[in-house]
Amino acid sequence: MSYYESANDQLSELTIWYDKKLGIDNHFHRCLEFIYLLSGKLKITSYEDVIILKPHHIFCADSFAPHSIADLEGDSTAIVVIIPSFLMDDFIDLFQKQFFEPTLKDVEYNKNVILPILELFLLNKDTENTDRITHPYKNKYTEKGITDIIIGQLLKYKLVPKKEHDKNIKALIAILKYINEHYKENITLEKIANKFNYNKYYISKLFNKNIGQNLRTYINALRFQTLQTEIKTVQEAPPLENIRADCGFASSSTYYRTQKKYRTTNKLKERENG
Repeated sequence: MSYYESANDQLSELTIWYDKKLGIDNHFHRCLEFIYLLSGKLKITSYEDVIILKPHHIFCADSFAPHSIADLEGDSTAIVVIIPSFLMDDFIDLFQKQFFEPTLKDVEYNKNVILPILELFLLNKDTENTDRITHPYKNKYTEKGITDIIIGQLLKYKLVPKKEHDKNIKALIAILKYINEHYKENITLEKIANKFNYNKYYISKLFNKNIGQNLRTYINALRFQTLQTEIKTVQEAPPLENIRADCGFASSSTYYRTQKKYRTTNKLKERENG
């Protein structure tokens, strides 16, 4: 069974960092994940595939692809790249039905081309300091440029057809993608049930079981992520109440309830106090 791992998606930003805490149970998330192994050995399960990741191999996890990671040596070190979906606009058509193979194994190419790029944009330059740095880059345009460079160089590798999910996860992914496109609208459980011709109790069970939160909480979290991005990247943003409305918050009370659950940036706090 896979579960929705929300931590990466809630950050809604590009991050590239050294990591030594690499073990995690079977999960999936909306963002893309790449693991460049520097030392040690990892056992990664993705769908039905079992992968032994060796140094200077790269593991690729597509959006919503289930995967688990076990550190076979206990002290493996990797560079982890998390790319949120909104940075992938240039590649939507390309990755619609295909993606990279789970493991990219050209050691010389990875060492000579991919690794220097990742090291250039690393957030923590010290392999002993693996604390993740949040809100690292100045704006979404910088993040998008870095993303295009990384994906562009990885496209040296061939793409393969995407694999099928089981029917429940497939249904959940279809709903999540719909929400991602319409979260600024007044989305309700009943509307989604009618849209996909599912029983609303089935949808509610899907969310509670796989995501660990109800539909409304998930939608408001997505709205709040968008608001954080807007605050971080817009030089002269409109008043906060306008941004809230544009991101789908129908009332200030809903926004402030959501705000209590999630980290806010200093820039957001300054705007609220201003």
